[in-house]
Amino acid sequence: MKRQWKELEDTTADKGDRLFDANRHVLYEQSVDDIDGWMKDIESQIVTEDVGHDLTTVNLLVQKQNVLEVSHLYCRARLGVCQSPLLAGSKWQSLLSC
Repeated sequence: MKRQWKELEDTTADKGDRLFDANRHVLYEQSVDDIDGWMKDIESQIVTEDVGHDLTTVNLLVQKQNVLEVSHLYCRARLGVCQSPLLAGSKWQSLLSC
């Protein structure tokens, strides 16, 4: 009976560890998808060839640039990817590195 109890505890602990690892993997995949979506959004905003023709449009473009920079800093800080070894060699490394 004691042996079976010990075996049940070991099996339960092993299953808990595997579930934890699986959940961590799912969270990682969701974070990667979030980063990818964010980067595509930023790329589409950066690609435009807007130029200021007067003071008003120049001020609007400066505000847009400031929003993009703040968004970039927020994303980096929120996701904590500055030193992530998972990004090593990825196409996002240069944009997200500190």
